[in-house]
Amino acid sequence: DITRFRIGAGISAEYHKLPLMTPNLQSSSLGSFQSEKSASFFTRWYAMFGGKLYQFGDFHYYIDFNVGSMGYGAAFDKSLMQKGLFFNLGAPVEYEMSEYFRLFVRPTLEFKNYTINLGDNYPLNVSQPAFYLQMGLRYNIPDTPRCPIKSCNTQLKHQHKHLGSREYRGQPFYK
Repeated sequence: DITRFRIGAGISAEYHKLPLMTPNLQSSSLGSFQSEKSASFFTRWYAMFGGKLYQFGDFHYYIDFNVGSMGYGAAFDKSLMQKGLFFNLGAPVEYEMSEYFRLFVRPTLEFKNYTINLGDNYPLNVSQPAFYLQMGLRYNIPDTPRCPIKSCNTQLKHQHKHLGSREYRGQPFYK
């Protein structure tokens, strides 16, 4: 976080079950498909951009945008695939429990696609729009060190003249 803006990068892994796939168009000529594997792990590498829209008490409202690359796992033949980028638009709401911990809910819309060659140069374009609801805990790494004096009961950020002009935090990171 830089003032009201967010930039970052990330990696994520997802477990997906692979059901019987039936096409929406031309189902009589294409037929259904069942993968030999029943599940696969998808991985994502992405960059994130966003910003804070509003704050009401301990609730923070953001908008963010992720763009990156998908890895489709062992259930997909990568030699036949041409992957596209994925785009993810989210609207996180965070509840500030302390300076370092926040609970969040992040509803998102995602758009991703790939093309798979079915033989005889017949490409099949697969579009995968999705809605996600992510929930979790966000942890900010403290930027000031904990006060080295064990008997110090100060709870706010403070300085000790005999230790120089360095600022220390009084609380452990989990409070």
